[in-house]
Amino acid sequence: MQPDLVKCDSPPLPPEGFSETHAPFYFIGITMNGREVSMSNQTFVYYIQPKIDSISPGRGSVLGGTVSILRGGDYAQEGVCNMTVRYGAKHVAHQGYNNTHINVTSPAAYVPGAVVVSVALNGQQFINDVVYHRWDVENTFIYYQDPFISDYFPKAGPTYGNTRIDLAGMGFTPFKFENNSVRIEPVYVKFTEVTTGEPIGQIREAFNI
Repeated sequence: MQPDLVKCDSPPLPPEGFSETHAPFYFIGITMNGREVSMSNQTFVYYIQPKIDSISPGRGSVLGGTVSILRGGDYAQEGVCNMTVRYGAKHVAHQGYNNTHINVTSPAAYVPGAVVVSVALNGQQFINDVVYHRWDVENTFIYYQDPFISDYFPKAGPTYGNTRIDLAGMGFTPFKFENNSVRIEPVYVKFTEVTTGEPIGQIREAFNI
């Protein structure tokens, strides 16, 4: 304890204490003897925990920098302060949000693998995993080592497209969890003009992974 700073835990709010008609604002007071309370006009706000329904895209490079949208609900409640997103153990700031969406950029990771993504509206109390001791699709982000192409065949095709090309390289296989279950995700291919870097056609999904 310091002369100008004390810390405390907020008490749990009774079930009837939060509703659309009851404002969850409470004054904070302090007492030195447990009897006479010095009240203040400082208010504490209670909110319900938000939820994450999906992450899109739900995977990205270990280098970080993947911009994802967290879809869910109850993000823009009254009293939100220091909203924070957590990838595994790494905390990151958001890039904007409304009540159903949060824009966020993934931090870098040391190794490929799956991490749980969570949200705290106060920078401290993060929402729980959907199911304990299991990777849940709703709030799991998968880090991968950047794939690369070592060779391909054929190396040319007609202007109308539709040439079936075999790409050889590494890092194309689906992600495998610790329990050996496999999460199959699509792999996409992009063609860009050598000189200008302009894309040609649409990004297409690869097949026969």
